[in-house]
Amino acid sequence: MKAVIVDDEPLAREILRDYISETPDLELVAEFDSAIKASVWFQHNSADILFLDIEMPRLSGIQWLQNSTVQEKTAIVITSAYSSYVSESYELNVSDYLLKPISYDRFFRSLTRIKQKKLEVSQNNSLLIRVDKTWVLLDLESVLYIEGMGDYLKIFTTEQNYVIQETMKSFYDKLPSNLFFRVHKSYIIQQKSIERIDGNLIQFGKTSIPLSTSSKEAFLDWLRTA
Repeated sequence: MKAVIVDDEPLAREILRDYISETPDLELVAEFDSAIKASVWFQHNSADILFLDIEMPRLSGIQWLQNSTVQEKTAIVITSAYSSYVSESYELNVSDYLLKPISYDRFFRSLTRIKQKKLEVSQNNSLLIRVDKTWVLLDLESVLYIEGMGDYLKIFTTEQNYVIQETMKSFYDKLPSNLFFRVHKSYIIQQKSIERIDGNLIQFGKTSIPLSTSSKEAFLDWLRTA
């Protein structure tokens, strides 16, 4: 798993750096002393987990998440000396909240939960969804693409289509990253559906889906490794 640290305190970065180096299957790929610098990096790169401080000069961790360029598949772990931001941060779908000073035991438990969640999602090829008042076990490999419509989603499959009440971000977080990619703020595509890419359009059959300019580079990298 690739990790990134964003914290304006040198000592805090050093502690996390040491923890990461001691942890198998975890690699530090970048660290920054400001959210502004990290934001630039995330425009062209991705990571599996982000350790993010909140109180930083000019742009706080919360402000950055509210206007985030972080890939939605990135697990965000808040690292803060203050507990007053817990409620606000969880509204932004963070994976965990670690209070400083952070022990290695607490760090490792957080990482274990994140890895377990990712493993469960990647191994599970079905997802339980609620359609009106009925629960449906959705075969993820049958999904062609998903279109967002405010607080509703339309799921297009090879058999039939479903409309469910859920946000794009919430639903996308449940999908296995090896099968699905959010190519636009309103569209998620299944990797097997893709037949060709023409400029900023993904095409298969008679269907065309927009590919946002900001997602294109990460999308192409995903295709190479998926």
